[in-house]
Amino acid sequence: MLKGVAYSFIPLSLILLSICTAVIFRTPKDIKRVTTFYEETPELIQTEELPRMQSVMKSFIIVKKVEAVIIFIGILLAFIFWKNEIVRGVAIGLIIQGTIMYAFDHFAQARGEPYIQLLKTL
Repeated sequence: MLKGVAYSFIPLSLILLSICTAVIFRTPKDIKRVTTFYEETPELIQTEELPRMQSVMKSFIIVKKVEAVIIFIGILLAFIFWKNEIVRGVAIGLIIQGTIMYAFDHFAQARGEPYIQLLKTL
């Protein structure tokens, strides 16, 4: 039933892995940078960190739209090519992986909102 699922899971998983790995390695540097701003030059929070985070939040909107398109394409392929096992597997993989990626980005965006509000108060 899911013969083609790897065709969509592998590339999308590699994209997700690269993004998550970059975030993991970047986070300690970001924390140190913002801590330095807070302790030594608080005005940089408003001029550098806040605009950076606002840009990140805007990118979530674009990324979530792309993920919604991935889900939609998966649904469309599933309906049109249900009898083809390979395409059905690809379609189900797109739906699952797109949904997972959308959920991760939704929760990341939700975590970013309070951070932006905090930055505005500093």
